[in-house]
Amino acid sequence: MTDDVPWLDAEEFAAWHAMVRAVNALPEALDRQLKHDSGLPHTEYLLMAVLSEAEGRTLSMTRLAQRLRFSASRLSRIVSKLEDLGRVVRHRDPANGRVTLATLTDEGYALLKDAAPGHVRQVRAVVFDQLDREQVGQLRAIFEAVLAGPQMSLCCPGADPRPRALTRTGGH
Repeated sequence: MTDDVPWLDAEEFAAWHAMVRAVNALPEALDRQLKHDSGLPHTEYLLMAVLSEAEGRTLSMTRLAQRLRFSASRLSRIVSKLEDLGRVVRHRDPANGRVTLATLTDEGYALLKDAAPGHVRQVRAVVFDQLDREQVGQLRAIFEAVLAGPQMSLCCPGADPRPRALTRTGGH
């Protein structure tokens, strides 16, 4: 019955295992720094960063979910919390009353601007300081290929594969 399973060879298994460990460790390392320095969980930082890059710091809830690869319910919970804290506001799209928009407030933007330098330092420390320029290009190519796979596009169609939230030109 398992003869048709394309089992991983030793190199694939080692690569998979390393990737899983890194993918699981990375959010914890980023979350810990952001919470310590800014009181922000990483998911809230990412959401505000994506809004900061949008025209008028506003996106539809659907587009925001796509860019973040969040489910609608997860996004709604996080936006509700940020709304309660005065960092994001939700409102109806005047052009289409069926669409709900999320806008990053001035207060949210100021918090994001203050948090960004420490976050970028942490990203550099936990990822890029270990890589040379060639490896950075390889890392990008690998994850863009993974994200472009048919199974990934099924889970989150229309997701933006190139967020700029950690660059100087990334909107904050």
